[in-house]
Amino acid sequence: MKSYILTLLFLSMGIVSYKETNYAGTNHLANENINSNKIILNVTKSYWYTSTLQATKLTFGHVNLIVAGETNAEKVTVQTKGDGVIGEYPLKLRNGKFCDTIQISFTHDITLPYNSAPFYSTTTLKAYLQSDVLETILTSDPLNY
Repeated sequence: MKSYILTLLFLSMGIVSYKETNYAGTNHLANENINSNKIILNVTKSYWYTSTLQATKLTFGHVNLIVAGETNAEKVTVQTKGDGVIGEYPLKLRNGKFCDTIQISFTHDITLPYNSAPFYSTTTLKAYLQSDVLETILTSDPLNY
């Protein structure tokens, strides 16, 4: 959350520039999960891409995910990894369907040599129905900044 507020502040002040890259990202379809308590989580689209944010002398790298699907759950969340703090971002459900774009993680300085190699990203989707939880893991194809 801190990074979103700072990003908006810096963008409005003209201190940073933002660009999306790697739109040849990963697009996975039709990942259906049903647990023994009949929670259904059908992921119809997961599209991974990276973006960069230039702020003063640092270039931040973001891993983003567009995810869509349907569920019978009351709540669906996506795990985020922000600035080292793991959190859960709730997806907006409309008549059992969801479609959202989420920043999964960011890296402080992608110009460092160890940030130049292709990498994978993962996240966990959780579907909640009453006291039951169904989890599914989404993994990208190789990404780069």
